[in-house]
Order: sequence, then C-alpha cells, then structure tokens
Amino acid sequence: MEFVCNKKLTCILEQAKKCKCEYTIDDDKLKKLMNPVFEKIFDCIIVRSGNVKVTREQFLKCVHSYGDKTGYEVGSNEILINCYASNKLTDAAAAKLALYVIKVWFVILKSYIGDEKICFIIDVSNIGVLLRFHKLRDNEFWLCSDLEVYENPIGYVIMNGDENYIDDGL
Repeated sequence: MEFVCNKKLTCILEQAKKCKCEYTIDDDKLKKLMNPVFEKIFDCIIVRSGNVKVTREQFLKCVHSYGDKTGYEVGSNEILINCYASNKLTDAAAAKLALYVIKVWFVILKSYIGDEKICFIIDVSNIGVLLRFHKLRDNEFWLCSDLEVYENPIGYVIMNGDENYIDDGL
C-alpha cells in the first residue's frame, strides 16, 4: 500500500523520517487517541462522542448536509492530533504520530469493515495535523484526484480489510 501525498506533505513526512520526534501525552489522552470508541451507524463508522443514539431520520439529514456518507464520516471523524500532546508538536512530529495512530486504528477498524477498504487522510493546517477516515465507496471520494490543488499539505492511504500493516518507512 502506498501513501499518496502532495509535495508539501511529502516534505513533512521526509522530515518526520529524519527527526527524533518526542511526544508528551498523559495516560488518559493516550487512551482516547489510540483506543477511541468506534460506532457503526447504518453504513458508516464514526468515532463516538458520547452516548447519543442517531435515528435513521437524523442520519439521513446528516448525510444530506454533508453531501454523502463519505462526507458524513470525514466530518464526524476529524481528530486534531496536536490536541493530544502536552508539548508543542512540529508538523513533522504530529504527522509521525498520526501515522502511528493510523496503524493502531486500522487494526481496530478491521473488525468493522471486514474485507472492505478504508481511507485515512492526513491534512496539515494552520491549527495542526488533522486525521480523518472514511470507508471507501463507489462514486464517493472526499479528496480531489490532484492533491497538488490543495494549499495545505495533504495525503491519504487506502487500506484493505485483509491487510495487516502500513509500511510508511518510519
């Protein structure tokens, strides 16, 4: 599998390979980051926040407001990696941490997706490194095919439910 990135994210990931990135994360934040509660809502998988039960009518309204199920998942599964560290992270350090989170989440999410595919997205913005994911669906993809059109560093990896690891070179 291959991480597909624009040139800006490629530079950040190259920095991540070379740097010794240090994180300070307390136990509670580490648990929330590495082992969130995932929930299957109809045909979507989201990171659960609270004990809110979503009715079919609410789900359809959300999907409509996001445009499709993929948009709903991406919007519901946005995690700001930098918020979990007690120390200030460089973009390279936060991107490296995001890659580790992807590895852990993929192992957990395999039980939800079976042999389906899932897309993890890393987006570096002025507030930090955002990690998102969505199930891969026919005729739905959240990103443009040409990642160079984005001003922010951005990239993605598509994983099959039958794969066992991500070879990110880190």
